[in-house]
Amino acid sequence: MAESSAPVGGSGIAATALFIEVLVVGVGASGASFFMACAVLGVHRVGEVGKIDGTVLAMIGVSISYILGIIVDRGADFLLRKPSVACRRKHFDTDADYDAARRIVHGDPVALGKYEYSRSRMRVCRGWALNWAALALTFTVWIASDPDSRIGKGVAAVAISFLLAMGLASYVTWLSIVRSTMRELSELLP
Repeated sequence: MAESSAPVGGSGIAATALFIEVLVVGVGASGASFFMACAVLGVHRVGEVGKIDGTVLAMIGVSISYILGIIVDRGADFLLRKPSVACRRKHFDTDADYDAARRIVHGDPVALGKYEYSRSRMRVCRGWALNWAALALTFTVWIASDPDSRIGKGVAAVAISFLLAMGLASYVTWLSIVRSTMRELSELLP
């Protein structure tokens, strides 16, 4: 059984938190998409990018960021489903056991708040694991498409390595949160 990303109980606070999570993930995807478009279109100088009206860019950016956040969240969920399910199966013999633990959590407001916070952190780390990789790819294309680039190969390699390391760190953090959340859920069962 797949976990739902829907806010629990229709809570306005939960819906706002989910909106913010999706937006946080979408900002990274928007940045990668924007700079990839600039690289492909040959816009390489910050001064050229800075000529775009900030208000218009902000309005379009929030909308696009939200949409891209949803896409990245669903894509990351699809790509990381196998390790997530493997972790769940390590702690729960059946989907019924997992569902029973979740029902227990949903009956306790304090436990539910902690569980939802863990899920929020999972979604953000899961999305950013992909975003960092996309930013590394974008930076690579940006540098390769600018014949006048003043960025040396060593600096570019360090920057790309940093972005990929952040992606790996986000993945490891996501997996750690999934493991601890599943362990805590399994401890609720009699």
